[in-house]
This record gives sequence, structure tokens and C-alpha cells, in this order.
Amino acid sequence: MNEFDRVWENETTRVNDAFLTAYRQRWKSSEIQDYAAGKPIYAVFEEQAPYHPPPAPAEPASAITPNSAQQDALLNLEELRGQGVGKAAVIAATGVGKTYLSAFDFKNSGCRSLLYVAHREDILFKAQETFRGVLGKPDFGEIHGRGQLASEDGEGVFAMIQTLSRSNHLESFLSWDFDYIVIDEFHHAASDSYRRILDHFRPKFLLGLTATPERMDGRNVLAYCDYNIAYEVRVLDAVDRGYLVPFQYYAIYDETDYSELVWRGSRYDEKELDRALKNDTRTRLIARNLKRYLPASGKIKALAFCSSVSHARYTAERLTRDHGVTAVALWGESGDFSRHDAISRLQNESDSLNVICTVDIFNEGTDIPGLSHVLFLRPTQSFTVFLQQLGRGLRKAKDKEFLVVLDFVGNFKKAHVAPLALSGYTSADQLIPFPGTSPGKSLEAGLPKGCFLSPDIRVRRIWDAEIKKIVTNGMTVADRLKMAYLEIKESLGKETPLDLMDLIDNGLDIDPCRFLKPKPFGSWLRARDYCEEGNIPDREKAYMDTPAEYLLRHIEAGLKPTKSYKMAVLLSLLKLEGTSWPVDDIAEKFLAHYLDHPDQISDWDALAKHGNPADFPLSRVRTHLKNMPLDKMSNADTDCFVLDKKNNMFTLKPEYREFWNDPFFKSLVRDRSKFALALYFKRERLSQTVKLDPAAFSPGLVLNNKFAETFLQNTPLEPGKKRNVKVVVGEATINASLARRRPENDYYLSQPGENSFHEYILEQLVDFSDKRNTTCRLTVYKNKLRIKMVK
Repeated sequence: MNEFDRVWENETTRVNDAFLTAYRQRWKSSEIQDYAAGKPIYAVFEEQAPYHPPPAPAEPASAITPNSAQQDALLNLEELRGQGVGKAAVIAATGVGKTYLSAFDFKNSGCRSLLYVAHREDILFKAQETFRGVLGKPDFGEIHGRGQLASEDGEGVFAMIQTLSRSNHLESFLSWDFDYIVIDEFHHAASDSYRRILDHFRPKFLLGLTATPERMDGRNVLAYCDYNIAYEVRVLDAVDRGYLVPFQYYAIYDETDYSELVWRGSRYDEKELDRALKNDTRTRLIARNLKRYLPASGKIKALAFCSSVSHARYTAERLTRDHGVTAVALWGESGDFSRHDAISRLQNESDSLNVICTVDIFNEGTDIPGLSHVLFLRPTQSFTVFLQQLGRGLRKAKDKEFLVVLDFVGNFKKAHVAPLALSGYTSADQLIPFPGTSPGKSLEAGLPKGCFLSPDIRVRRIWDAEIKKIVTNGMTVADRLKMAYLEIKESLGKETPLDLMDLIDNGLDIDPCRFLKPKPFGSWLRARDYCEEGNIPDREKAYMDTPAEYLLRHIEAGLKPTKSYKMAVLLSLLKLEGTSWPVDDIAEKFLAHYLDHPDQISDWDALAKHGNPADFPLSRVRTHLKNMPLDKMSNADTDCFVLDKKNNMFTLKPEYREFWNDPFFKSLVRDRSKFALALYFKRERLSQTVKLDPAAFSPGLVLNNKFAETFLQNTPLEPGKKRNVKVVVGEATINASLARRRPENDYYLSQPGENSFHEYILEQLVDFSDKRNTTCRLTVYKNKLRIKMVK
């Protein structure tokens, strides 16, 4: 009723069909109670709430059960461990319950000892309570940090990174003291303190938890879990599934003329932007709309993202002095006390503080469930940053029915980012996957359930013009890919050109192979040169139109392997001297590669079936190499290698030898080989969990877009088209149809003819008594889809 009263009394709210649809969805979802304990879902699966009252005593273990997202993640983690994987990351929006997930997984893993690492004391205490509740052990775990030291033989240790990373503390623990290690806020893993911990310990399993794997310092943290992503649910999906509150997004026209500002390639000149945004007319517009669009209940409690420290301070001062809106400014140099005090005040309904104006210190890592508003007071330029900042306000809290989002939009460059991001797109390139097509879904159709989008008519015109420029020939495929390239580079904070490995699991969901296709670039070398506007290293540019470029292209052209062998051979050759190698030498390095990466052993059937892989005979490795990868890499005139089976030698052709001996060139070969290997195993470990409910198969089994596009690799399916695929169910292989629907652009799998795909799968479940409550699991198997059953 709170929202109804607000709408009834506030005549400025336009109650149209879109608003009513979103309101209806929110009203229904607000009645849903957590099935485990009779509480709202946020109360049970809340993971990090530093400014809430101290948590209640741990609930009995039987009262706490995983939510649906956690169930899917637990299945994935169990399967990865079954494949020999020893480290993985879970990417999930704040509010999904990553801490509870880690507790459930530790309980299921069979591991005996736990190390949980975090960067804030309040997170550790909350995590400790969570594990105690899930495990049913009220005394589980000790805190290590802030004057408290855990015993060396403790069953569970919850450690502050600042304390544990010190040499005297770290060396008090043996490398194998902990079977299971959790790194909270895993996107910090590339920093020196976290690196010391990761290098010191040798757990049976390492789990990284993060909402935002994209770092801003150029380092790819997913490399520290070998690019094994056990589960991923981003912000909008979490809203759609009810783990976060829905939002009401209002795009307000900003009269600032951004066309007069200097554009610095990927952003506006900082000083000019600062001057343009610091004016009283704009502040008056902000205050007026803040008072116009009120929360469902309670006071205005807003987080406002500004362009600079100066802009944040100016806005906070003017809102307080001139408009009766109490505001403070916080930035990176604000002390912990100032930050904690401001957040505590903002969480307190009886406190007069309405707004915290900030730059980017709240992009990640700080949780303020009580936020009623998020304000974007500077031009939105990045998909990643926009969704990170939006996510700050979506956490569930008592009496919070929705988040109000106010975005002040003018004629700035990349104005399309916000509406596309809200509709589920992660880059402008996704808007037009095929020449001649138009966007497959309207902006409103792509919103999560219960959400509402209302742009000023002038903002709508700006959006339409920007999107039209992308959709029509106003922006070429090359320019769209360049835009995506620069977006990834900016999200990583890299000053140097991107490497291929930087494209793995980028936050934009761009298929990296798009950059390698014959059109528009033809190779990664040419793509980098175009996207960097010629600013690539001179020695790299010197490879163009030489045999070196051909060799690199040749490696890139083989990025659709059916096994990991070729990439393992290339990585083995890079560890050997010269350009002509005895097969026995290659065999030693080849076997060592798999022994060093036990999670890859399952890809080599003979090695996986051998009792002790370390004792696998080199003679069998040599035979395997000569019959398979070395032969496949040298049996055509266009290949770059020659295999002499009689003399057991594998040799690089003469025209490539001078380049191969160059360490810089070898680094480029290594980048491509590691990229291909990561891409291969990403596809092989792909999975999707589906309940065997008839409704899930009508009109077909809907596939997660990421799953479908990764399965299809770099041959995507055009909207409105279909493709025949093989599906393995039990011992049988059947023909199925994979189609992409309009206008939703989603993928669905069905069995041609009159047969029921759902009933056929049920018939195969001969070992399951309660078939209709069974979960099936979709995976990739030798370029086919496989449906496996999970009890």
C-alpha cells in the first residue's frame, strides 16, 4: 500500500501501461516469502551488510537451504571438482548470496579446513555467522585480524587480508594448512597482498567471489582461477529473478551542451566537463527531480555519482545550502571514519542526511541496502561502470519495494550506453549482430521484471539518434568493434594495447573471435592496429605483411579445435630452444603441461584413464603426438611446421625461424595459444541447469544466450533462423533444432516433428523414480549438446 499511496498523492507520476505492468510485477513479487524460514529472501540470503545491526544467532542448519541461483552454482562447482578443477570464480551481483553459497559448497566439498579472506572486519564477522549457521556449528571459525590471532590448527579461519598478508603472519601457516580457501571480493586478487596469499597456500579448492571481475588497473583477475567461472548471474538477471529490487529509471533532459567540450578519444576533457557540470541551473534541476520522484516509503536516501571530486563537493554544498537537501561529498581520500559515518547516517531514517555525492569509490565493495535513489550526474560512458553503480542501490531491505534511478542525459557522446545496458545489452556491438538487421527487442521489452523506464521526450530523441547511427551504416562493423575494444580497455584500466587474453570473459560478452574474422580485420594484429589508431609497438607493426603475420594468423585460424592438443604443443615448443625439436623433447614438455594442469587431463582420454598420470609412458606420449597433433599441424602445404616421422623431428619451416627466435614474437604466440586453450575449455565446461518441468520445454527449451553463443562459437545464429544440432540423451543421439526467435533474440531447443522433447527425455530417466522433480544439465560434448541428469 505504501507505493499505492505515493502514486495516488504524487500527481507528477505518469501512470501509463508500462508503469502499471511494472507495478503489477512488483506487487506480486513482494508477496513472495522465503521458503526456508518464513522471512523475506533478503533476510536469509543477505551476505554483506556492514551497517545493519549485529546478526542474530546462527539458525539451525536444517532451516537454511540454497536459493535457486545457489543450487545452480553448487551443481557447477561439484562438476568442476569432478573434472579435477582446483580453482574457480563465482560472479554474482551483491544480494544473490555469495557468502551463503561458499558455506554450502564448503559443506558439500568434503574439505575439512577453511580459510576465508576478506578486506573488512565486518565482512569477516558476517561470513563467520553465515558459516556457523549453514554448518550448524555455533563455535565454528576464528577471526584473524585487528588484534585477534587464530590458532594454527583451527578448523576455520576468517582472516583480514591486511593482517594475513604480512610475512610473519603468513609464514605461521603451512602451505597445505587449508583444504578450502575463499577469497571475497576476488577482483582484488591481482593486488600484491592477495598475490602473496595465493602464492603461499596450496588448497584442494580455491573459490573466488566477486560481483565485478573487471578491474580498473589493467590486470585480469580471472587468470588467477584459470578462467574457470563456476556460475555467473549479473545485476539485471538478479533483478529479473527477484534477488534484487526492481528499479524505476527516469531519464531527465540535461541542457548542458556537451558538443562544445573537448573529446579525448574515450572521454571528455576532465577540466572542461567539470566547468560545464558545476552550475546552479543544473543543481536546481537535480533537486527538483529528486523531490519529484520519491521512494515507496521513508526519506530520500540517495547516492549521486559525479564527474570529479570538485563536482561532488560543489553539488553537495549547493544541494544543502540552496535546496534544503542535506548532502555530503565523499571521495577516495576521505578517511574510513568519514565514510563509515556518512554511510551510517544515510542508513538512519531519523538522520537528516539525504544524499552522498561521490565519484567512484562506491563502484564496488560497499553495501548500502537502505538506498532509495541512485543519481547519475555525469555522462554515462561505460557499460561496466554504469551497471556497477546501478547495482549499489538494488540490494533488498525492509520496506524497500524499488529503487529510483535518476539519470541526467544530454547530447553527450555514447548516450546509448545507459538504455542499452538497462535492456540487457552489454555493448553497442550486440545491437546489430548481423548486417541489415535491426534491434531484436525494444528497450522496454528487455527490462527485468517489475522495472520501469521513463525518458523525457528529448532524451528519447537523443537515444533514437544514437542508436540509429549504430544500426545504420553510420557506424561500420570495424567501428563498433573498436568501440567494444575501447570499452574493455577502459574497464580494465589498461594504458597499453589489449592482449587476446584480455578478451576472455570480458564484461561486455563480446565474442573475441569477432576481432579475428577475415572481415573487417583478418587478424588480431590488424584489429589492434585499427582500434589503437596505429599506436601499437613498432616491432609488432614491423611484422605486418611478413611470414610472421602469416604464422600468427595461422595460429588464430585454428581457434576451433576439437581437443586441446595443438595449443598444448605450441606452449610446449615455446619452452624449448631452437626451431627444430626431437619429438621426445616435445613429449616431455607436452606431458608436463597436463600434469601441471590437472583440470585439463580429462581432455586426453588415455592419460585420464591411466592409474597414475605421472607414470604415463613417454613412448605412448610420443606415439600420440606423431599420430595426432604433430601430424595435424604439418600435413598441408599451408602449414608452418614439418614432421619427420622417420627421424622423430618436428621443425619450423625456414621462412618463420628468424621470427620464432625473437622473444617478443614468442610472447605473441604464447598469448594466442593461451587464449585458444582458455576459449576451448570455457566451451567444454559450459553448462546450463534446467528443471524437467513441461513448461520449461514449451515451445522449446530456452537456452541462456551466453550458453548458446559460446556453443555456436564464432558462427552465430541470425534472428529468425534455425540450425540442426545433435543432442545426446543417455545413450541415444537425436536430431534437434536450435532456433533464434524474433523479437526476443533468445535461443530455444526443440525436437522436430510431433514428438515431445520433454517426454522423450523423461523416458530416458530409467533410474529416477521422481522424474518430474529431476534437474537436467545441458553441456557441450564433441560439438554436440548433451543432456545429463542430476539428482
